[in-house]
Amino acid sequence: MRNTRNSGWIAGASIGLAVMVVVTGCGGGHGKKPARKSTQTSRSAHAGVHKSRGLHNSPTSHRSHKSRTRHTSSASAPLSLSEARGALLDVGDMPVGWTKNEEHLDGRYHVQQNLFGMTAKSTSCQSFIDRTNRAIGTPRLAVERTLKEGGGAGEVTARVVGYRSAKYARRAMSQLRNVPGACPGGVVKDGVKVAFAPWRTERAGNETVGTRMGLGGMSFGDVLVRVGAATVELNFSKSGKADTALVSQLTHKAADRLRSAAR
Repeated sequence: MRNTRNSGWIAGASIGLAVMVVVTGCGGGHGKKPARKSTQTSRSAHAGVHKSRGLHNSPTSHRSHKSRTRHTSSASAPLSLSEARGALLDVGDMPVGWTKNEEHLDGRYHVQQNLFGMTAKSTSCQSFIDRTNRAIGTPRLAVERTLKEGGGAGEVTARVVGYRSAKYARRAMSQLRNVPGACPGGVVKDGVKVAFAPWRTERAGNETVGTRMGLGGMSFGDVLVRVGAATVELNFSKSGKADTALVSQLTHKAADRLRSAAR
């Protein structure tokens, strides 16, 4: 699952998402923070909603890769800050030409539940938000890094969030999985309406949730993956045909990095 960036306030999300998957929160960042862009005005439905070559048209497939079937992990202990930093995607994980745009590595940047700060006209939706936020509680730490496509509008924000135990990480996953059905009329965050819809994504980690978020006239694709007591959220956004291969590649790579860091 923030109020001005697609990756900051959904998602982890987010929703982490941001979101947006979706992820919002508070605290300072590590590194220079660029001016907010109006085209990125609402991505935190998941304090932790991230970008690639356009997720507006086609969802990723459900096909599984036998070489990537290590979906279980014994990493149920809380993630340390150094482990969380090490789990983030970096320039070396991206295609040629991608660069680092922004990062927040102090562990306290936007440390909140997926749907923090969101309100709904629907009583049932608001009850869902409040109830699930209480169940998740405040995550222990969160770090993120945004990577930008050279010469293009593609952007991917990776966000790693550590919880007190796997139980709370599972609750964060459940919240994003159920929000499209619980809040069909959408929610409001910082005056911007956010709509949620399921997004088919390949499985990675212990469990995976895909969410498509519409906000401010834009659409974002958000993938949240859990490994033990932590989640990694990837927020993709760009107009045009979805690059499903890149989404799949980065989803599995992010899960592998989190799994390795948490060992």
